[in-house]
Amino acid sequence: MSVTLRRYFRGDTLATMVTPLTGERRTYHLDHQGTVQRLTNVQGVVTDRFASDAWGSEFRRTGPSINRQWYIGRLE
Repeated sequence: MSVTLRRYFRGDTLATMVTPLTGERRTYHLDHQGTVQRLTNVQGVVTDRFASDAWGSEFRRTGPSINRQWYIGRLE
């Protein structure tokens, strides 16, 4: 038996991550290159923040969410 841990819904500049087991949703907010800068919950509260250097390497992060979608989205 397999269990879906997360589902991702993509848009032009935003993507939403849904955890089916808990019903938790997070919305991705991207910079001009499409790299994730922050995640918000359904109330619009920022739950996680991310920062990267000029080469796209993450050097700072705050928040509890697992961010598996760290990418330069416009180049993908």
